[in-house]
Amino acid sequence: MFEVSEAGRGGPVDRSSMGPLVTCVANPRYFADATGRPVYLSGCHTWAVVQDGGPESPPAPMDWSSFLASIVDFGHTFTRLWTWEHPRWASWWKGDYHFAPVPWARVGREPARDGGPKFDLERTDQEWLARLRDRVSSALDAGIYVSVMLFQGWSAGPKPDPWSDCENPWISHPFHRDNNVNGIDGSPDDEQGYDRVHTLADPRIVALQERHAQTVIDAVNEFPNVLYEIGNEHDGTPENTSWQYHMIDLVHEYELSTKPFQHPVYMSAQWPYPRNQDLLACPAEAIVPFAWRGPGDERWEYEPPSTNVGKVVFLDTDHLWGVGGNVDWVWRSFMRGYQPLYMDPWGYDHMDPLAPAGREDVRKALGATCRLAAELDLAQMLPRPDIVSTGFALYNGADRAVVYQPYEDRLCLNLGRSLEGASVEWRDLVDDAKRAPGSVRISGHAGLIDPPWPGPALAIVALDPRR
Repeated sequence: MFEVSEAGRGGPVDRSSMGPLVTCVANPRYFADATGRPVYLSGCHTWAVVQDGGPESPPAPMDWSSFLASIVDFGHTFTRLWTWEHPRWASWWKGDYHFAPVPWARVGREPARDGGPKFDLERTDQEWLARLRDRVSSALDAGIYVSVMLFQGWSAGPKPDPWSDCENPWISHPFHRDNNVNGIDGSPDDEQGYDRVHTLADPRIVALQERHAQTVIDAVNEFPNVLYEIGNEHDGTPENTSWQYHMIDLVHEYELSTKPFQHPVYMSAQWPYPRNQDLLACPAEAIVPFAWRGPGDERWEYEPPSTNVGKVVFLDTDHLWGVGGNVDWVWRSFMRGYQPLYMDPWGYDHMDPLAPAGREDVRKALGATCRLAAELDLAQMLPRPDIVSTGFALYNGADRAVVYQPYEDRLCLNLGRSLEGASVEWRDLVDDAKRAPGSVRISGHAGLIDPPWPGPALAIVALDPRR
């Protein structure tokens, strides 16, 4: 079994209970495992985990074992397995950039635009497929859930400012007319791509994409720790939305009709034309929204809505800031019933030249939420901004509340019932081993609670069930 340090979760991993995940009936903000227990999914992810990526050719190998060990050590429960469709150039980079291996086999005698052999779009690159299986299998041994990304919006054309003068990855894309032996032209109107390949316009292309998705499902269906992500940040056009809905349905139907396991699917934010309403209406079990929920509405990154939106929702800094977020964002997300994901540079500074270095405190805070979630009965814990002065609380309606104080101040708690006999435990937001007792000063049904140290903190309030 995969071993972790005392800082992580520790203990053997029961693979048989991990899934496949289904939406939790009692509290559909979360998935549930094979035992019916709600599962909280949170952690960091980085850009090159299945494929190697970088400015040199061949790109430096990705140290998957070290990355996996680090997220286990932090206590995370989830990571995202990225897929890149193209072999050369990048829309955020000036000059050469390489990904290897890519999903389609290179067999042609004539060179493609990137200098390598042309692709056969009816054949899968076996090294890429073996790596994908290895990542999923080793994550399962470590007790980590993974999302398997099927397609990549950043492989299919240029991006706007501040990247407008960078390279266009579409020129090397296997579905570019000059790069395959199948006579496929994924952007017949021009040379730029503009994500036209991820639409339903050409039935031949759709059939090849369906074949690719089915090949991936064939390779990883046996693993219970899998979720599928249709693609990362495709252009948010109606044409792409229809294509993503089609692919979601394809995954569901193919697994249901041919496979022993059925796994959840999620649809991620589209960019640079975000339409979160299309996410909310999609046939997937989960979504990953863009920063704005809608014109004049809440912002997901600062004040995510407390009401259930009808889907399991991941809040991923990849779609909120790119690389960003802080400890306060982690806990705001958790207290509103969402599952935060951190886009972690993890040494790949060249993957986003505008990004700051990864934040250790955010990585630790994600682990702290995972450990707290394991203590709670998430089936009963609902966001209740109305019971606490800060607006951030989870409450089971009976004997336990978790309240977040993001400020250097006391908080006021009102559960509409007696707080006599209530006990309080304070926890640090990053080092959750740091704990302190507290007490409630009661006035009627309300109570004041003072943090034991300056600054933000978390209070777990246990109520006397006899009151």
